Amino acid sequence: MQPTNKPSVNWQEFFETLGAIYWHIDYYQFLQLTGFDESDYALNKFKTIQAAIKGLSCLDNYSWQRLIQGIEGIKNEKVARSRERLSQTNGQNTTPYRQAMVKALAIHPRDETEQVVKTAGFIPQ
Repeated sequence: MQPTNKPSVNWQEFFETLGAIYWHIDYYQFLQLTGFDESDYALNKFKTIQAAIKGLSCLDNYSWQRLIQGIEGIKNEKVARSRERLSQTNGQNTTPYRQAMVKALAIHPRDETEQVVKTAGFIPQ
């Protein structure tokens, strides 16, 4: 897959939808839409979402779009550099530790990876 500089989401629509959620959905509609029961937990979630949306409005849509496009470009550059390094090593990892990490990440959840690598003997226990 070739890297692209096009945003993968219509961000203008996304921010308009967030604005609509902020201005038009009250707590009881939030409960209905999310399936939460009326509780302190649900009220806290509703308030958190309201605060998050308000926090996102600190930048205008144009600035968000530039940030999003910028990070997509940075991610694409990192992927390209990683592929270049991989091709320079003919796909071989250079150390047993890296080989163990790659294998562990492929077959274990992230929180278990360090333990798997320790068990394999690549990190002192």
